[in-house]
Amino acid sequence: MTWNGTETPHEGAPGADGLGGGEVWESEPLAPGALGAGPAPSHPHDDDAPLLDLPPLPLSGPLADALSTARAAVDAAVDAARYLASVGPHQRVEALTLAAELRHVIDAALLLLTASFTPEDLTAVGATSPTDLLITHTGAEARRASSEVRLAKALTAPVAPLRADGTDGADDATPAGPVAGPSAGEGLGRVGEEHARGRISTDVASLARRTVESLPRRIQRACAAEADDVLARTLPGLTHPQAAIACEVLAQTLDPDRADRGFDPDDVDKRYLSLTVHDDGSVDVRGHLDAIVGAEFKAAIDHLSKPDPTVRAPLADPSRASALDDTADVPLPGVDDDGGTARPSRPAVAVRDERTAPQRRADALALLTRLGRSSDETRGGEPPRIIVTATDGQVTGVPGSGRATNETTRRSLTTTQLQHLACSALMHTVTLSCQGADAAVLALGRAVRLFSPAQRRAMLARDGGCIVPGCTAPPGWLEAHHVHAWAEGGPTDVDSGVLLCGRHHVLVTLGVWDVRMVDGVPQVRPPMSIDPLHRWVTNPRRAVAETTRRRAEQLVLATPPPDDDPGDDLVPDIPAAHRACGC
Repeated sequence: MTWNGTETPHEGAPGADGLGGGEVWESEPLAPGALGAGPAPSHPHDDDAPLLDLPPLPLSGPLADALSTARAAVDAAVDAARYLASVGPHQRVEALTLAAELRHVIDAALLLLTASFTPEDLTAVGATSPTDLLITHTGAEARRASSEVRLAKALTAPVAPLRADGTDGADDATPAGPVAGPSAGEGLGRVGEEHARGRISTDVASLARRTVESLPRRIQRACAAEADDVLARTLPGLTHPQAAIACEVLAQTLDPDRADRGFDPDDVDKRYLSLTVHDDGSVDVRGHLDAIVGAEFKAAIDHLSKPDPTVRAPLADPSRASALDDTADVPLPGVDDDGGTARPSRPAVAVRDERTAPQRRADALALLTRLGRSSDETRGGEPPRIIVTATDGQVTGVPGSGRATNETTRRSLTTTQLQHLACSALMHTVTLSCQGADAAVLALGRAVRLFSPAQRRAMLARDGGCIVPGCTAPPGWLEAHHVHAWAEGGPTDVDSGVLLCGRHHVLVTLGVWDVRMVDGVPQVRPPMSIDPLHRWVTNPRRAVAETTRRRAEQLVLATPPPDDDPGDDLVPDIPAAHRACGC
């Protein structure tokens, strides 16, 4: 809406100068040559007219007044948004919605201004294109500026009538000759009107533009007006995901062959997977999968990368309780809360999964590789395995023994990495005649020091799974770990072994988590990021089972809990013999 100069935008009686008063606003067409209008008419004699080099006039009139008023109102809203102590969350959500609508309306004004520039206007202001104009004067990034120019071109197009008799009603409204912007019926004028009212967000309007532009030209010429009408009536009030569904359904309806149009039979040949091994042995993975394999891979990663649940691990030593601790035991009705006989809840430490989403996905990929390595599938009679060459001194961590060699990556391993692999590896003793290129094998020993399947089953029955609280790894993912390093004389016994998942096995080996055995019961000590007091805790899986069993017996026998309840016994804080795994 523009002011035509014969009326003032304020109320008042006609004056002696002949200017009218009132609040009458009239719509004026865009200048010829603008994005949404036709081309500028040619004037042969204009080239001969002298050009006056006059300074530009400042912005004035109703547009300047409206922008000034809007800026003052927005500034007031920003100031008010700094003081929200007395505003409830529901009221802030309402304010958020109103602010978003205001942003959409301001975006509509920006798009209208962008569409109003003709090629002559761009030349006059020193811009090479509308995109260059937005980059120079609005601070927009190049890609965003280009998108806004295309959106302005679509939303400011003339609104065409709908077809009534099977023919495109826009034909009569389309001006003859070439046009700078979209012809009537091929734009999104109705969507633009809803966007200007704040009922459609700028992102949703841009989605609608991309949807219509993705249709074949013949469908755009025949059905663009109807698509504009359907989108204008459907999109208001929808979220972006909902709008994406509506746009896709509309596109599939208007273009039934759309599903197969983008299919490339040669796309499967574009698959690849590259591995880059760095000097420290770490590996970068980069690849491209076809749609089916990619979906299967993503489903597996999503399934295995879910965060571990937050659990409350009871303290092994309740005397070290803190006021910030959670409580692990909840009284059962009719057992613990009857008239002052309730047992005090045991203090506990909240153990939560601190991994980021990318770290969880990396752990899921590592788990997939371990599952593939432990399968029965073989190539050449051998399952996939890692081969490491190390001396006795390197395995036992003797200073000056050097580093072991990973034959798979041709990189060296640190002592900690070697100790982690040794926990679940088959170790063969090979006796060589000498060191160097002339060495010959004199004797080949047998596999040693692994926990037997029966011992693993016994540890599983004792611990119920990974001993780290909150870990939900199934039994097939668990690895046996020597609490006392086997290389340093630790026995391969159930009382000195625990089960850990692959991820927590690495953390125990690195010393992030500590493990110890007290009277045949495994205890773990989380890092200080989880428990700042660095205290020993027990797995709540075992504690819950024991507590439930004890309470069930009390419920059946109707007897009060004994005073010497073993669940409340104090466990001395004995320092762990080894912080890192040296199996």
